[in-house]
Amino acid sequence: MDIVLCLLVLWAALSVLVAVVAGDAVRLREERSRPTRAAEAPAAPTKPETIVRAPVRV
Repeated sequence: MDIVLCLLVLWAALSVLVAVVAGDAVRLREERSRPTRAAEAPAAPTKPETIVRAPVRV
């Protein structure tokens, strides 16, 4: 009976390990498929904003 329990615990630990490794592999694949900031197109230069204010009357 102890052997069965030991095998069950080992199987559970191995299952968790495989799930963690598979999750890391999926995360790495997603990160590699996402373009980096250097590979993205440069942003268009923005026009400087001019603030127009009404004259202050005293």
